[in-house]
Amino acid sequence: MYRRASCIALYLLLAATTIQAAGSREGSVEIGVFGGYSLLDQYEGSGFDFRQLLISDDDLNPDDDFLLGFRIGYFFTPFLSVEGSFQRLSTEAGFDTCVTAPCPGSGETTTTTDVTLDSFRVNVLYNWREGTGIRPFLALGANLDSTDIEGVVDDHGVGLNAGVGVRFLLGSRFQIRVENRYVFSEAASPVDNGQSSLETQVGFSWNVGG
Repeated sequence: MYRRASCIALYLLLAATTIQAAGSREGSVEIGVFGGYSLLDQYEGSGFDFRQLLISDDDLNPDDDFLLGFRIGYFFTPFLSVEGSFQRLSTEAGFDTCVTAPCPGSGETTTTTDVTLDSFRVNVLYNWREGTGIRPFLALGANLDSTDIEGVVDDHGVGLNAGVGVRFLLGSRFQIRVENRYVFSEAASPVDNGQSSLETQVGFSWNVGG
């Protein structure tokens, strides 16, 4: 049984390296969905309040969580493509609150609130290994981010993202994408400076045209 499974896995790997894919050609359009997991920054700041309660520490600590999104891209050449995407991450933030400052340890209450992070992105991708079934790529682009930490922050900001990934082509049109992204988001007061996060994404795409 294990020998049969190993043979199947080896066959799929060899097949992927020899596929002459119709997708990812000049003029083709890539449409896909993806999911992932994001390691979020602390969203540190000062002067936070939550529904007339003071937040005693200097950060909001949103929980790391899963994200979902979709993308559409266009290949200007077999190597160069541009894509737009939208993704959403819904999670919670937990922090200590009190009525008056300074917050005494005995008077603090742990509070949680809902967090929604939306991101619109435009990225340029450089794709290697034209005509093969395994295609590494680099991505670089800009993002417009919406930060909604209920009762604390509701703001929009711009940022940058960069990533590296691999496409595994399944036949002539379909592909699986695996990638890692570094994301920088600029948040407004009372959040200080920019926030950095790391994402791992796995997606499924379909190429048309070209």
